[in-house]
Amino acid sequence: MDRKSILIILAVVFINPWIWKIISGNLFLALLLIFLSLSLYAAVSLKENYRRYIWLTIIFVVPVSTLVFLSSFDRNLFIPSSEEKLRQDSTHLYFSHNLGEIYLNKASLYFHKNLDLPFYKLQSNLFSNLDPNLYFFAGHPRERAGVGDFEKYLFLSLPFFIAGIVIAVQKKLKFIAYYFIVVAVAGALLQPDAGGLLRFYDLGGMPPGLNIDESSMGINALSLLETGRDRYGKELPVLFRSFGSFQAPLYTYLSVIPVSIVGANTFSIRVVSAVFGLIAVLSTYLIILRFKEEKGTSFALLSAAFLVIAPWAVFFSRIATEANLAFGLFTLAVLSLVLAFKRPWFYVVGCFLLGLTTHAYYSERLTAMIFLAVFTYFFRSYFLKEKRWVIAGVGLFLLTQVPHLFVAGTGALTRRVEQVYYLNESFFLQNGGDLRNIPFIGKWVYYLREFFSQYLAYFSPKNLFFDPDPQGARAIPNLSVFYSWMIIPFALGLRYIIKNFRLPIVKLILILTFIGPIPAALSRDPFYTLRALIFLWAVTLIIALGFHEGLGILARRIKNQSMSFAFKQATIIGLLLFSISSLYLSYFIVGRYERGESYGYSYVKLLDKINEFKEDKFVVDSSRDLAIGVRYAYLLHYNPKILQQELGPQVSGRYYSSVEFDEPYTLGQIEARPIVWEEDVYKDYILVGDNLAVSENQVKEHKLQPLFEVTDMTGKVALKAYRTNPKEKCESSIGESKCERLN
Repeated sequence: MDRKSILIILAVVFINPWIWKIISGNLFLALLLIFLSLSLYAAVSLKENYRRYIWLTIIFVVPVSTLVFLSSFDRNLFIPSSEEKLRQDSTHLYFSHNLGEIYLNKASLYFHKNLDLPFYKLQSNLFSNLDPNLYFFAGHPRERAGVGDFEKYLFLSLPFFIAGIVIAVQKKLKFIAYYFIVVAVAGALLQPDAGGLLRFYDLGGMPPGLNIDESSMGINALSLLETGRDRYGKELPVLFRSFGSFQAPLYTYLSVIPVSIVGANTFSIRVVSAVFGLIAVLSTYLIILRFKEEKGTSFALLSAAFLVIAPWAVFFSRIATEANLAFGLFTLAVLSLVLAFKRPWFYVVGCFLLGLTTHAYYSERLTAMIFLAVFTYFFRSYFLKEKRWVIAGVGLFLLTQVPHLFVAGTGALTRRVEQVYYLNESFFLQNGGDLRNIPFIGKWVYYLREFFSQYLAYFSPKNLFFDPDPQGARAIPNLSVFYSWMIIPFALGLRYIIKNFRLPIVKLILILTFIGPIPAALSRDPFYTLRALIFLWAVTLIIALGFHEGLGILARRIKNQSMSFAFKQATIIGLLLFSISSLYLSYFIVGRYERGESYGYSYVKLLDKINEFKEDKFVVDSSRDLAIGVRYAYLLHYNPKILQQELGPQVSGRYYSSVEFDEPYTLGQIEARPIVWEEDVYKDYILVGDNLAVSENQVKEHKLQPLFEVTDMTGKVALKAYRTNPKEKCESSIGESKCERLN
């Protein structure tokens, strides 16, 4: 190794913060790491005499590993915390109640009690060590909540790291790969700072209830069906106002069809999402089939199968969300553009479908435009011969954007963007840190760093294969976006892509991969999966590609053809069954109990109790759940015309410009609004609220009579109902004149 190489590796070591942090704490360990870096670099860069450096690297790894293990071994790996123990006991109850003898046997109980939690922690630690965000952006507290760490490397060195990985793969540097694998697995012991069935089975009952967006789209669809106007009385809106923001219109308009057929219920508002989830599966198969001369039909089948069982795809197909509709339309658009290679007129169809996606979800306003431009450029050899179809397609795409112009000046079009993005002066002043002191470029350096921090989070193995989405309402308990075993075919897929990046199918996957996270990376929310479904689709294709490659490699080692075929089928079926079982346990059992309240389950259950008191008026406290009013209006099939008369005057003349979200709902005997203690206790009401709505002191002070309780899925009390006692309240605390006036 020449002097120049030594200077380069030493420069890389000493310009980054990690070595100085270690020097300040343990000089001996730091020296070992410096020599380890030099020997590892020599082992992978030299063409001759490299074996001695491999052995030298191994010699340095032993004392480094020993020191790190002695100081950082995770002693809690096999010892559950009180919170983990509580969760373990709860899961035991869920499984035993729902699975019976299938679960209640010695093997299952032993695994659940003694092995499940340590295995879970090992996975968590492993993927933490594989998370590039931890090394390049760990000092960013907002993206990594709860991580009090420092950046090991300057974030500007990230491109060089990526380039190094690509070079290592292309040159088949197996030793560096083995080194990373061994270190990552060892680090896991250290303390970390069926398509239709899966989408339609119990669609109306799981998730149990309706979230705020589903409720809003549901009541608007019902109102459109019966009056041609939304719940505020607005005729055929370009955007639907909803609790301080605006919803893209396409999902609501399409939902009118199932609501008209099966009525106003949870199934009818979710079925559009489920249908387009299936459309995405079919489109994926047909897209990959178009490239069968490159990878064969089996790759197309694997791609569709993995999309069928992917946790993210199942989850978002089972709730009413505009993003899943946009995703389904986007896959149809990609299919049309791929078909345009042979039938150019399909380019126009693809452009039209891409235009529709911008009316389905906000992220697609950016994704669709970038994708169309980049796709057309990379496959220009197909389209330059048919310029008239390209011009017609782009023209039609622009024409689909005209409705946006009608509301462009009202603030409604960009309202949601302004709520979530960070490219503004006020956000920089609040979160810019030391960069606020740098004139001129400080703000732009902050924006650049913020973007790459957010962007890289979507490529984190920890986020993709282990940790669920940070927001529980967007995640399946105990499952990440993908199954943890999929990280192996994902790595094989990346290897294939790096070595075959000129193939058309690889170009398409790369376009989807790099464009997909851009809209999500421009928002301040860390790893917001709902805004990155296109990217997750691309990752699914990479996993399928790697799985296909891995099966091929293993099958080629089996000389007997029939045994090779049997091995492939057994592997596929085994992993599919394992994945579906994991999904069923986590989503349909644990998720039903742990996520029920995110969809207002107890408030839906309350309706049965209200039916027992037909002569009483109810006030249901909405202080912590704004969706109560619209949820009840939809499920009770409340007369849309009456609702329009009540809500319409609140936004008259300023439908697209007002952003108020405090909307009281009066639905016959039910009023959904915050409790007004100065007035409600002097009227004959039944007050209902969660455990924070009414305190014991208020019960005594206002002479309330406990009436009934509503439990959540786990059996815990979620809501309490009290009957007011106006007469006793008046006699105890206030003069008769005021009581008479209030009544």
